Amino acid sequence: MKSIFRVLCFVLLLTSLTSNAQHTFSIVAIDPATGAIGSAGATCLNTLDCAVCTAQIISDIVPGKGAINAQASVCIPNVNLENGIAQIASGVSAEACLNWLLVNDACTAGNFTNRQYGIVSINDQGDISSKGFTGSNALDEANHIEGPNYAIQGNILIAENVLDSMEAGFLRPGLNFEEKIMAALQGANRPGADSRCLDQGISSKSAYLRIAYPDDTPGQFGIDLLISLLPEGEEPIDALQQAFDALNISNVFQTGIGEKVMNVFPNPVQESQVHFEILNYINETFDFELYDASGKLIFANSLTGISGIIDCSRLQLEGTYFYKVKTKGGEYLQIERLIFLKK
Repeated sequence: MKSIFRVLCFVLLLTSLTSNAQHTFSIVAIDPATGAIGSAGATCLNTLDCAVCTAQIISDIVPGKGAINAQASVCIPNVNLENGIAQIASGVSAEACLNWLLVNDACTAGNFTNRQYGIVSINDQGDISSKGFTGSNALDEANHIEGPNYAIQGNILIAENVLDSMEAGFLRPGLNFEEKIMAALQGANRPGADSRCLDQGISSKSAYLRIAYPDDTPGQFGIDLLISLLPEGEEPIDALQQAFDALNISNVFQTGIGEKVMNVFPNPVQESQVHFEILNYINETFDFELYDASGKLIFANSLTGISGIIDCSRLQLEGTYFYKVKTKGGEYLQIERLIFLKK
């Protein structure tokens, strides 16, 4: 009888986890200079706790429009997130989106008082709005911080100052936008930031970071990192930092770093052939390097002459990539995004 009871409890636990979950701390932000949109967060759940409950289920971005993190008590699928993203895609402000979500709460696990939101939006004129919300029944410690272009929120925190540390990381001078998002998450890198993980000596069990650039397509972001499962006791924010550092952000994702030496077209790429036209250093031989969204080098070619074609047909590319142009001496002269459309 005891074994049947244990099996029944396990089944009931799985049923509960696949219908709702509790998610913890996060940030959403927009870069006013470039229109890039960032989102990062972490929670004390991983794929062993629930295959679909990792940190990233609170997050979505509409490139060029805005982003939402819908957390605290959430349904799976995260229907409030899906509905909010539809609002952002329609062009509403962060405040208007939040007001709509509070009136139209669609999750059966509790109600709007159990929710927490961070929302950022940018309109066609480049005006940015941000809004945070913490329901009165979100689990303590719970709060949010609003900035002019960001929202930071958390619940089940060991202390509210976790959010202050996240804000300090995001506002740290001398960082590019991508690094600011990572630094915000590092601000919560302490044992028990999600208080459920205190006994394990870690902040959380899973963590994510994603950056969508204005010319990205929905669901295909320039950077999309997720740490969903680690050996017990290992810190996911540290693992995420390692994955982030491997992208070599300063070289790969900061576009237009130097003098423009060539045109690469068409962009977006309709077929598999990319044309190039040398503008400067016409007697120089260049290396053309193509990187995927994770920063992995997937193609390299030597370019000679003042124009030509780069054949990428064998790579079967789709989505956002980055190309780098460098001299044979190893100096990077140009870095740009290159979009391959679905054939």
